[in-house]
Amino acid sequence: MSRFFRALCAVSIACAAIAAANLPSLGANASAFLSGSVVAGGAPVAGADVTVSGNDVTLRTTTDAQGRFTFPPLALGTYDIEASHAGLHADVRVDLGSAGAVVTLALAHLTALGHEPYNYVTVYIEVDDIPAYLAKAEQLGGKKLVGPIEIPTGSFAWMADPEGTTIGLFKPK
Repeated sequence: MSRFFRALCAVSIACAAIAAANLPSLGANASAFLSGSVVAGGAPVAGADVTVSGNDVTLRTTTDAQGRFTFPPLALGTYDIEASHAGLHADVRVDLGSAGAVVTLALAHLTALGHEPYNYVTVYIEVDDIPAYLAKAEQLGGKKLVGPIEIPTGSFAWMADPEGTTIGLFKPK
């Protein structure tokens, strides 16, 4: 093999190694959307301050007239979302996957459950058959807490997973 050909091969291999080292790995820049709404007493809250923080980023926005908010695409990972308005506060932690996430932050007090008022958030999942989902949750170690209860926009129920986390189920009309 000639000296020139060996040098050319060595330079080619070095260039390929440098290029490969500088290419981002597949998925390293993956991102997803995060949007949702803020409500109080079941009504949308316009002008609520919403903050998302996680993965070394903090972004702020304000809800629109319909109580909705949207953040620009975020890197996949875990984020804390906080909302506040008129002295009320809600927060939730979200594991943002490639499918993105839509959350509802409920600014309200729970006084009917027999304890002092405090701020909370309940994440609701839209389902087509609340009793069936409650039964499945109980089969898997969960517990029915409330409902199903009819409301003007459909019906809802609350359940707890085996660790005690409250999850809302919602079926629209």
